[in-house]
Amino acid sequence: MAWFLWLIGSLSILLAIFAHALGIDHTPDWGTSRWFMLWAGLVITLTGCFWRWKKPISSWWHSTAFNHWFRRTTVGLFSSRPVHTLRELRFIRWFFQPGETSVRWMALVTVLIGSLTAWWLVTAGTMNDFSHTTYYYDRLAGGFSHGQLSLLEEPDARLAELSNPYDYRERGDIPIIWDASYYQGQYYLYWGPVPALLICIIKPFALPPIGDLSLVLFFVIGCMAVQAWLLVLIHRRWFADLPAGLAIPPLLAGTFCVPLLWQLPRPSIYEAAITGGQFFWLLGLAFIFLSFDSEKGRVGRLILAGLCLAAAVGCRANLLVQSAALLACLLYLFFSRPAWRRDLFFGGVAFALGLAALGWYNLARFGSILETGYSYQFTGPAAISLVGGMLYSPGYMLPNFFNAFLRPPLFDAEFPFIHSPWITEAMWPFFIHLPEKYYYSEPISGLLFTCPFLVFFPAAFARKRRSPEIIGLGVVALVSILVNLAFITTFMRYLLDFSPLLILLAAMGFWQLNGKPSPARGFLGLVLGITTAIIGILLAVAGPNNNILNSNPALFQWLAGLFQ
Repeated sequence: MAWFLWLIGSLSILLAIFAHALGIDHTPDWGTSRWFMLWAGLVITLTGCFWRWKKPISSWWHSTAFNHWFRRTTVGLFSSRPVHTLRELRFIRWFFQPGETSVRWMALVTVLIGSLTAWWLVTAGTMNDFSHTTYYYDRLAGGFSHGQLSLLEEPDARLAELSNPYDYRERGDIPIIWDASYYQGQYYLYWGPVPALLICIIKPFALPPIGDLSLVLFFVIGCMAVQAWLLVLIHRRWFADLPAGLAIPPLLAGTFCVPLLWQLPRPSIYEAAITGGQFFWLLGLAFIFLSFDSEKGRVGRLILAGLCLAAAVGCRANLLVQSAALLACLLYLFFSRPAWRRDLFFGGVAFALGLAALGWYNLARFGSILETGYSYQFTGPAAISLVGGMLYSPGYMLPNFFNAFLRPPLFDAEFPFIHSPWITEAMWPFFIHLPEKYYYSEPISGLLFTCPFLVFFPAAFARKRRSPEIIGLGVVALVSILVNLAFITTFMRYLLDFSPLLILLAAMGFWQLNGKPSPARGFLGLVLGITTAIIGILLAVAGPNNNILNSNPALFQWLAGLFQ
């Protein structure tokens, strides 16, 4: 752990000092962001030093006169009657004693607060304005309701006369449905159909069109709830002997992490597909964890897990490899147990049937089970016909890794104090040579800066309570990261494909380190959990386009006035 902290801290210090020379900062002046990186690097490095030499440091500390005075004072304070009465309160005891019930209540309260925060963010603080949205999935559901796989809208007839209608330069000013797939004179959507199927179920009971905003809000709250549920299950399985209060830091980090809240300021079809995929993927993982508890009902849980994983792919096709890797790890871990082998077979069949339905959906539309419509989308310079078909390449991995993990946010003295930068060519370090077709067009900040709770991730694989299941989750996380890094671009919203799994593993690492409860480690975890939550909320308030400032300027100005 100390080596990891030294590595991260030293990297942050070097990036701060040489930011201009590396091309990260296009001005030589030391702004807020560089000072933050420097101080954060120093703090992390000093924490690593303390971790490495904590025994001699602890011995020296205990021998100082100040420590003797401090201990006498604190012992007297905590043994006083008011403090003793406070510690005996049932509510307070929940934090310091093991107990699954206490962890469940903490999870419930955190999700309720997170749900209200999500509702507040998605409506720009009005709590009732759902107008700034798109209706792509509602349009697809309308096509399904009329017995067709295409949208009801008819494309402009002039598109059929073009030699390459997918080239935005050749289309000119011909009206189109942006990012829709155009094939044989019909409009389709390349995003997965599962959210549209959900709308078809709800549609008879909902008169107005259901916007993509409503789907995003539902799926974000669902992700919060399922991830909290997973943390409860993990705590119960491996860490039930720890104080319940240690569940608070990972609950805060998981509920308010940047990639999840970032979906809310601009809730459109992209965010609906991504959050829907992550919701179903986490739900499938939860059913797998439930199957660890007992053999009774395990086959039903694994079938539900297979269906949920297929539904995740039916929202976001990128999750196919990640889902297959999860099932492959399960098969590898439990193949030697006949009962598990039988139950996994049924779970695999459920997953395969779901994939077969998606394959038929693609075949019926484009004549290929692997074609989702992405090749036929109407977009700008990132159209597949203009990038030479190179959607995935090892050459994209280094710039994507820098964006996903190492690109620092921008800090300033005015509310909301932190922003994700819109990337320009001058903001790339000298050692990263961008591939010719690499695409970057949205703001993004690296997870090592925006989710500091992830510093506990390596400790998940410590020997003390390490299990094959935890190793398997680590393998799945690695596969998911590699698939995302190999794509032609990475945006902040894409980080949701793997960040919840990283937070789950970071929670395991945090609990591993607290096998013998330590006030210092517990306090550090709480600070990092709260910091992760604050950064997530502030970045979501800023959003990619200052949604609250533009949609509700009076509220934004009032909030800014509170921090003047």
